[in-house]
Amino acid sequence: MENMIFKSKEFGEIRTMTDEQGEPWFCLADVCRILEIKRVSVCKSRLKRDGVCLAEGVSNTTNQYGATTGQKLMLTFINEQNLYKVIMRSDKPQAEGFQDWVCGEVLPAIRKHGGYMAVRADEPDEVILSRALLIMQKALERRDKRIAELEPRAAYADEVIDSVSCMTTTQVAKGLGMTAIELNRRLCRLGIQYCQSGQYLLYAGYARQGYAQNRTYMYRDAEGETHTRAYLVWTERGREFIHSLLDRLTTDYTDLNN
Repeated sequence: MENMIFKSKEFGEIRTMTDEQGEPWFCLADVCRILEIKRVSVCKSRLKRDGVCLAEGVSNTTNQYGATTGQKLMLTFINEQNLYKVIMRSDKPQAEGFQDWVCGEVLPAIRKHGGYMAVRADEPDEVILSRALLIMQKALERRDKRIAELEPRAAYADEVIDSVSCMTTTQVAKGLGMTAIELNRRLCRLGIQYCQSGQYLLYAGYARQGYAQNRTYMYRDAEGETHTRAYLVWTERGREFIHSLLDRLTTDYTDLNN
């Protein structure tokens, strides 16, 4: 987890941290101070438990000579949902401005760049650049981790969709509550397939999408001669396409007549 301190002339400092998923958490004590909530423990008891956690933070103190020192200690942090809950319950005039600052400046910066970087006028360019590079590196690390988590799911989905096990038009039609003849007629009317020499074929725009395959079977005629005939079978990708298409057409028709 990454700790950050945001500064505002109007609200002072608020300590935050970003978890492994890149989601921001806010120090409850700082939120209560800004909104003038004196009983922090009571405020905490009214929040969702899964949106409250203890984590290491820093408490800065300034002595009489102006020297500031930081001390590490455990702080209570709340997630974004609980933050909104605290703000919405506040009747203080600064609550709306505080929410505008968090929602309009802090959160978008965190989600876009992986961190919020407040730049001071007296900071050297080298320091600003180093901080910016660190923020970018952490954002890339979170992105790579998310990609690694999603890759196995994507591979599994592609494997299922591209499965060699195919279904006949009769099987696909049964899942839609109609006969193969009815489904073939609808697909022809929609310009998806056409019939040629007793065989249904997909138009070029659909034939390249992996929706169907051609298979052949052997049969004997009345005189005992062997022949072959081709027929169309649907892949899982094709079955999903047909179901989605007909569902959408049914929905559009219903909306049009309501």
